[in-house]
Amino acid sequence: MRPDPLHELIHSLSPNERRYFRLHALPGGGQSDSNYMQLFEAMLAMPQYDDALLRQKFAQRPIAQHLSSEKNYLYRLILRSLRAMKDEGDHRAQTRAQIENAILLFERGLYTQSQKALRRARKLAEETENHLALLEILVIERRLWKILSDKGRKEIADELIQRQICTLEQIQHIYHYYNLYDRMFLLTHQKFTLRDHQDHPEIVAILQDPLLLDMGQADSFEARQFYWQCQAWRHQLMGDIEQLYQAHRENVAWWERHPTMVATETTRYVVTLSNFLHALSLMGRYEEFPPVFAKIRNVPSRHLHGDHHVLQTLYYYELLYAMNMADWNAAKRIAVEITTFLKQKGDVVAAGRKIAFSYNLCILYFIGADFKMALHWVNEIVQTSGIEIREDIQHFARILILLIHFELGNWEIFEYLHRSSYRYLFNREQLAPYEDCLMHALKQLMNQPDLNLQIPIFKRLKADLVQIFAIQKTVPGIQELHCWIDAKLTHRPMMAVMAASLTAPS
Repeated sequence: MRPDPLHELIHSLSPNERRYFRLHALPGGGQSDSNYMQLFEAMLAMPQYDDALLRQKFAQRPIAQHLSSEKNYLYRLILRSLRAMKDEGDHRAQTRAQIENAILLFERGLYTQSQKALRRARKLAEETENHLALLEILVIERRLWKILSDKGRKEIADELIQRQICTLEQIQHIYHYYNLYDRMFLLTHQKFTLRDHQDHPEIVAILQDPLLLDMGQADSFEARQFYWQCQAWRHQLMGDIEQLYQAHRENVAWWERHPTMVATETTRYVVTLSNFLHALSLMGRYEEFPPVFAKIRNVPSRHLHGDHHVLQTLYYYELLYAMNMADWNAAKRIAVEITTFLKQKGDVVAAGRKIAFSYNLCILYFIGADFKMALHWVNEIVQTSGIEIREDIQHFARILILLIHFELGNWEIFEYLHRSSYRYLFNREQLAPYEDCLMHALKQLMNQPDLNLQIPIFKRLKADLVQIFAIQKTVPGIQELHCWIDAKLTHRPMMAVMAASLTAPS
């Protein structure tokens, strides 16, 4: 059944938003016999929307004769309630409200009161660097000064014009950074791996853009935080992990020097912290994770979607942290929580994040020798496609699925999967040296069922991979491959081998 917009909106409300709506927005002050109250509660009680069931519930009431229009009205009531609730605590919503007040007062000839509303709006807009709102405020101020000012009109006009020009320049810089960021994001996620990209003409043009070479042009909060994000992409493209880390650290510091922006743009602040955790993970600095976790947990709750975003960020990096600290009990507990979260709230999780969850869960169960669960999660990866999907994970998933079936002894399909995986990697021109080496070794292992005779194959594979990985280091699954091979050579559980490698001095 097609999703219903009103049902989706109602189920997106947090408990506080539902309570506010019941108390302040419904006709009759939220009386239980109100048509809209009963319609609201009936749809809230539906886990999945069922139009026939809803019509049956109201069959004996006048509302059933025009249910569609009543639903549309209830939809508008909920949006009005959300706007009113946001006005009470959101700087940008308060700015919008003051601008609208100023316009209404101006149209009624109450110019002094309109000016006071504009001053309040300007203060709020400057605190949040809301440049589009500032531009609108300046336009209304130009209309007011002609009426309220008898003296110094030229000076006032010059000042307002200069402020408009400066604001427009800042807006242009911001949108230029937006454009740079989006182009880098799309290029790296759709066309490139970290192995070949640096001589591509579009990448070269982006990296030479003056706005990336001169931080002074990032002349607002928004421009500066996108400057640091662009720098992070730049260093990731160039493979400079240390500078990538520094760029994300500077961006976190920039946000934290603007507490009003943190309070207003909580979801984007969490994304910034998430990016910093990603940089820390690339450097293996997992001991720095807990303070960042504390910051994410302390982010104020604003709405249910934001809460879900915070939760999935914590789940993802807490699992990564537990696995890299070899805390397998904690990792298994978090894995169960993630599985429950995905079952209940999977529709609010982006495709890229779902793939990352599936990858880490597959790795956890593979290392723990729970190969059936590992197979479940690797199948989640290979059965997913789309422009958001990380190619590096998709490629290593084809390796993982072979290792899992090897461990399960599924020889009747192993040969078919080997050909299929080889063809997948070869056709995408992604057959890296380590992949070619591994696929060759797996074919030998497939034809050698004697465990004792497999040992020389594993020894040759380990020696070849050590040589290859000395040059090619930015590859998903390096640790897991070494762990799997060493477990075979030493006859130890993979969890023990992985724990030893994680706690060994670097």
